[in-house]
Amino acid sequence: KGMVDFLKAEGTPYDPDFGDQFKVNPNDMQRILNGFITKKQTYNAALNLAKEKAFLAKNALKENVDTTETGLQYTIIAEGAAEKVAVNDTVTVKYKGSLIDGTVFDEGEIPGHVSGSRGLITGFDEGIRLVGEGGKAIIYIPSELAYGSRGNRGIEPNSVLIFDIEIVKVNKFVPAE
Repeated sequence: KGMVDFLKAEGTPYDPDFGDQFKVNPNDMQRILNGFITKKQTYNAALNLAKEKAFLAKNALKENVDTTETGLQYTIIAEGAAEKVAVNDTVTVKYKGSLIDGTVFDEGEIPGHVSGSRGLITGFDEGIRLVGEGGKAIIYIPSELAYGSRGNRGIEPNSVLIFDIEIVKVNKFVPAE
């Protein structure tokens, strides 16, 4: 009803007295709605941070899970080639990304990514350097190595991301002479 009233209203929202024809001023409603959204995001971020800490602490205790200095956790499924992906190598990576509840948010193949360049989240780029060509791993990315407290396109703030990765092809970086 409020939307219908707004659409039928006289004048434009830019008129100083436009809001006087409603029981609740649209500007006040916008302020209230924005406040609600902010509080909900803050609550979700805090809740997800608690879930993240609990998940990573429990996951770190598993026998086959290792942790890097940055906090990235990983399980090597297959080492692949002895020489690991290095910064500036161009790689093709197959991946499936999911959340700790099992929800798959993305999967596919990234052809021609230059390791160490911008474009991938920090934890994913770090994770692909743990295996060589033909290698497979599961990487558990803490939110500070992913989208942090802001989240991203359907990924809640402070979410752990889990990627099953396979390094399909590695072209080693050769510096120009």
